[in-house]
Amino acid sequence: QVHDPRVKWDNDLYLLLGEAYYYKGSYENASIAFRYIISEDEKKKKEEAKKSGNYNSRSKDAPSIIEEEPRSGFLKHKSVHNEAILWLARTYTSANQPENAESVLSLLESDTKLPDDLQGRLATEKAFAHLSEQNREEAARQLAVTEDDHNLPDYLRMRAAFIHGQILQELGQYAEAAKSFEKVLGYYPKIEMDFYARKYMAYNKLMAGEDVAEAMRPLKGVLNDGKYVNYYDQVYYVLGTLAAKAHKNDDAVKYLTKSTTTPKASKKQKAISYAALGDVYYSDSKYTAAKNAYDSASKYATSASKDKNVAAAMQKSKGLEEVSGPLKVIHDQDSLMDLARMSKKERQNVIKRYLHYLEKQQEDSILAAENSGVTALTPADKNDEPQDPNNANWYFGNPVLMQQGSTDFKRKWGNRPLTDNWQRAAANTGANNVGQSELEDIQASNAKDNGMPTEESLMAKIPNTPQQKELSIKVEQRAYLLLAKAYFKLENYPQTVGALDALEAKFPNNNLKEDILYLRYQVALKQNKLDKAQQYSEQMLAKYPTSQYANGMRPKKSENKDVTGKPVAAYYDETYDLLQQHQFT
Repeated sequence: QVHDPRVKWDNDLYLLLGEAYYYKGSYENASIAFRYIISEDEKKKKEEAKKSGNYNSRSKDAPSIIEEEPRSGFLKHKSVHNEAILWLARTYTSANQPENAESVLSLLESDTKLPDDLQGRLATEKAFAHLSEQNREEAARQLAVTEDDHNLPDYLRMRAAFIHGQILQELGQYAEAAKSFEKVLGYYPKIEMDFYARKYMAYNKLMAGEDVAEAMRPLKGVLNDGKYVNYYDQVYYVLGTLAAKAHKNDDAVKYLTKSTTTPKASKKQKAISYAALGDVYYSDSKYTAAKNAYDSASKYATSASKDKNVAAAMQKSKGLEEVSGPLKVIHDQDSLMDLARMSKKERQNVIKRYLHYLEKQQEDSILAAENSGVTALTPADKNDEPQDPNNANWYFGNPVLMQQGSTDFKRKWGNRPLTDNWQRAAANTGANNVGQSELEDIQASNAKDNGMPTEESLMAKIPNTPQQKELSIKVEQRAYLLLAKAYFKLENYPQTVGALDALEAKFPNNNLKEDILYLRYQVALKQNKLDKAQQYSEQMLAKYPTSQYANGMRPKKSENKDVTGKPVAAYYDETYDLLQQHQFT
């Protein structure tokens, strides 16, 4: 609108106009602008040919839509005709008109006058069109042409190499994918692309069968470079997942733990790393540790709400409660029985040490709460939103809200000692007239009631009488059985049998024989150990014929008489042969 287009730059202006419409998403107007450039150039070409006498409408030569570009000097005007054709193809692709895009690109590809320096650009637009149609194999072939074309700018070749690597990874061509990502590093990309190229290169090298240490080398190198500090949580996560894929679970635990504890770890990455850590523990049948990791992933789950592994971790955590509960009961009952065997003095020493441990934990928790204002004011990571001190999630981690609350409290109640039951004391003595001696009495009485157990309450939990010991034994036996059933639900049959073995070894005279026998029978069936299942069935029917499980294990009597006179296996084989011969009747 500002410039007069009736100059030699008119097509350049229309090209910019078309590009602007393209980026606005107005593809119809963009295609009109690009088609106008092409049609005007064709008109000029015909007029010039007529003036020179070279125009022949019956020429047998195939028509060319390419405009030859003579070599021009520095800052000389260059035609945008060919550029408009490429942009037109891209516009058709983005407008979901693949047939039009393919027509334009086919004309270009078959044009005998297509210059070499346009081969890469043509391949780029073809790759774009193929990707829009989810044709990844053909897109990969075209991107290979783009990344090897030295006439193209480095940024375009780098981007083509990165996308090429991603597609090859999806197609399972891991060795070739690693090479593409390695090419990306050769262009010295910005730090974000540099990191992800190293990340994917390590993954693809491992999947291609390379040595784990060799695959990890590109990523381990960044841990010594300070400019990658914002990515350390992701680096350790990738190293952990690579170690897990290589079945090096100890290394996986080490790396994933570092991913969750690195100073600038984002909440999103913590959720993902804890979920992966839980999976590693789960694969090793360390269910208590797995549940703790899954619970930690649940804590940060809102920051990774779209991650499937985090969602799965939350579900697994609920399932593992059936394991962690009995394990805790077994641990507690064992500890209490150990205390019951000690002398009174030894018990007191143990309980005093335990109370000292609890007090230390409480002090550390209070100190962390008091100092949390510092961390509340510090942005966590580039992937997290900076913490607003006026809008912190936790009241005691927000110094502004704490100061405001303290001021409001003093305005209403005056200066109060830090003690429990202060409000009841104030009701008896007046809001601001509590005597010093009364306050001292309140503090003394409440010093014992600070949320900590007393020595007497802990001593009372120890089973000393025969009745208490018998109850403790029964509780622990039932916990072992529940633990075995929980392992059975998780389809971890060796752990199921291990829990039953531990129960019978520890309590040979237990009163859960029927339950144990039936669970062993179920495990044998699941493991396809039919001989063992038969033995357990016979034991159940012989020892506990009236048991609730016996009816389910007792063979059903068939009313049909066997008239074949053949063993079951032979009868089955004959029937199956008839089935194969389509003799269904």
